[in-house]
Amino acid sequence: MVQQVDYEVQVQQYGRWSIHARFAGHERDPAIEEGKQLDSLPSIEAVKVIKEVFDTDTESTAEFVVYKSATLKSGSSGNSGGNSSAYTPPLHPDPEKTSPGSVMIRTVAPGNL
Repeated sequence: MVQQVDYEVQVQQYGRWSIHARFAGHERDPAIEEGKQLDSLPSIEAVKVIKEVFDTDTESTAEFVVYKSATLKSGSSGNSGGNSSAYTPPLHPDPEKTSPGSVMIRTVAPGNL
């Protein structure tokens, strides 16, 4: 099984989530630091840093919250604008336990898009 890991920094402004930056798999700490810096800006309502794990064998993606603003509720996915009728599996903890309280927010397989 080959996995590709990336980190995505997402920000919420005016009630909408957008991608601020992407970091390579070995850049976890810089991604979290970027999220923390953005979290202190008055124009930013909330911040999430998402760990994305793509499995090349199954062509599926799993996402885990590795940092979130204190204002976000635990387990909140903060949907970044995807199709609200899409399949969303139950929340599960990150099996790698990259951060205490990490939460998987979605898994997408090609047949479920």
